[in-house]
Amino acid sequence: MSTRRPSAELEREFDADLTLVDCPDCGEPVARKCVGMHRAQSTFCRWSRARTEVATLWAAGWRDPFTVPDAPLTWTALHARVAWKRRVRTVEFPRWVAVLLSPENG
Repeated sequence: MSTRRPSAELEREFDADLTLVDCPDCGEPVARKCVGMHRAQSTFCRWSRARTEVATLWAAGWRDPFTVPDAPLTWTALHARVAWKRRVRTVEFPRWVAVLLSPENG
């Protein structure tokens, strides 16, 4: 009994891997089998993902430390006291990091 698959079946499998899908983060068309690599390597995609996360946190009330009254403005000061340390959230952009503070005194 042969273990070879019919060529039509192989062609369908090959075509399925090359099917273009929209990236869930940036919307760019990407081959289905390359979505993971695209998400890791595309600067635009990583930027879009970070921007969306910051916008979501902002909508939930998280803010930049410079806009929070009496918030420490250095990384060391933010991590010096547990009360502030628990409120810090970072979002990595391709070339910098956004620092946000939660709206509650958690």
